[in-house]
Amino acid sequence: MQATVEPVAKLNNGVMIPRLGLGVYQSPPGQTTQRAVE
Repeated sequence: MQATVEPVAKLNNGVMIPRLGLGVYQSPPGQTTQRAVE
C-alpha cells in the first residue's frame, strides 16, 4: 500500500486551497516564525 498526499485540499464549500507546511509549529514566536513567511 502506498500513501499519497494531494497538493491541495477541498473545503466544504468547494474551494481548493494549497496544503502548505512551514515547519514552525512548536517554535517560539519571533524571528523564526517571521522569517519562515517572508
